[in-house]
This record gives sequence, C-alpha cells and structure tokens, in this order.
Amino acid sequence: NQAPVSRAGLDMLIALPVNKVIVDGSASSDADGYIAKYQWSKISGPAQFSIAKPTNAVTEISGLAEGIYVFRLTVTDDKGLSHSDDLTVAVKAAGTQQPKPEPETQQPDKTGALRVDAGADMNVVLPVNHTMLSGSATGGNIVSYRWTKVSGPARYNLVTNTTPATYLQDLAPGTFVFRLTVIDDQGRTAYDDITINVGSSLARIEQPLTLNAGVWPNPSSGAFNLNLLSNADSQITVKIHNQWGQVVKTVNGVRNNSTIALGSDLTKGQYFIIVEQGGLKKIIKIIKL
Repeated sequence: NQAPVSRAGLDMLIALPVNKVIVDGSASSDADGYIAKYQWSKISGPAQFSIAKPTNAVTEISGLAEGIYVFRLTVTDDKGLSHSDDLTVAVKAAGTQQPKPEPETQQPDKTGALRVDAGADMNVVLPVNHTMLSGSATGGNIVSYRWTKVSGPARYNLVTNTTPATYLQDLAPGTFVFRLTVIDDQGRTAYDDITINVGSSLARIEQPLTLNAGVWPNPSSGAFNLNLLSNADSQITVKIHNQWGQVVKTVNGVRNNSTIALGSDLTKGQYFIIVEQGGLKKIIKIIKL
C-alpha cells in the first residue's frame, strides 16, 4: 500500500480588510486506493482564525489577523496511511499599499457591492521575465478566483490561476493584460484587469533569453532530477527553500543544459526549488515523501 499525497495548494498573500481565503486540497491523491479523510489544521500564526469545515477538501478560512499563518492539510487513505502538506497565508496590514485608482476595467456586480482589485499596473524590464500577481476582492463571500489572459504575447506561464496571488513566468516582450474574475456565494461576478508592460532597456534587438526547468519524479521519496535548459551564458544558481522561506540548500555554478540530482537528504514535507540565472527565475514546488 502506498501512502496518499496531500496537496494543500500554493501559498497566498492577502491584505486587510480582506481577511479570508479559500483553501483547496482537492488535488490530493492516492495511487492505489482513495482518500477517506481530509483534515485542515493551523500549525503556526496568530490566534485569530476560523476554519469553516476542517474535514472538507475545500473550505474557507476566515477571521484572519495580520501576520503569517501556516495551515496543514493531512489526508488519510482507505488503508489508514496519512500524508501532510502545508501552505502559508501571509496577511498584510491595511494601508501597506497605496490605494489604486478605480480603473475603467473595474466591473462590479449590479448591486455594486462586490469589488475586485487585480493590483497596480507594472513594468518588467528584460532580462527579468517574471513577476507576482496579487489580487483581492471585497463585498462578498468569495468562492472562486480565476486569472486569465485578456491580451498580449502568446508566451507566458501562469503558475496557478485559481488563487488571489500567483506567479507569472516566461514573459515575452510586449504588453499583457491579465484579468482577475471572482464569484461569491450568491453567484455574483466581478472582475478587474492589470496591464503588464514587458520591455528591454537595450536599444538593439536581441534574442530573448530563456530559462526552462523541470523536475522528476515529483513527489519523490528519494532524489529529484532537475533538468535545466537555457540560452543565456551566465551560470545558474539553484536554491531549495522550505515552507517557511528558509534556504536549506544552495548549488552554485550549475552549467546550462544539464541535469542534476538533489534533495535526497531532505526530510518529508513541501519545498520550493528556485532556479536563477541573471534576471531569469523559475520556481517549482516539490513534495518529499
């Protein structure tokens, strides 16, 4: 019998007065059976919080205060084996960002109560080809977040599109418009758009630099194979962060277009492999069994 694999989802970032999130562990799986039990719990963080349905795969966590929370999803299969995965929810204080002027793309529901903020428009200067999207919504009990591309170049990578905060990678030069659409428990929908300009500070036309990384197997009970492909000349640095953001391993001077094995000495849990080459960056979530 193989142990199940718990997937608590990606870490989240919200700013007060937004004080609740939807956590989704439905991607958890069991290779040779089925998941018989889900259990959400708080591992660390402020005392103020409420988990609506801690034994559901998908539930709401509300009443959050300023600070950093770590929540754990433990799944148990039909043979009694368990596995846990953690996610971090960072709650920022109100007023830590300048208010964003209401854009023309702001689309409230007909009552005007549901409001969405996709974040301030931004500029990205190559060779940096990544950024973070951080949206929020107020005026309703939000049950669904979804990021979509409205317009822009074909090349981009949205790490996840169903959380308020997510990462954008592999951005091509040009102007992107991304949309955050939310739905509340009354079926009301609203959205807001953000524009991201990706350009070069160089006057001459250059071949865009690219960095690609893949990991297998994932999850793994042993080592992880990290495959790196890049057309840049600089050396690559690989770091492994634990779920609290601490660096637990660093590998410097990795060659382009190579495969390395790492992580065999990691303890069980969730980690992030961060690959950096100049201004290029890749972030990959891994699970050690």
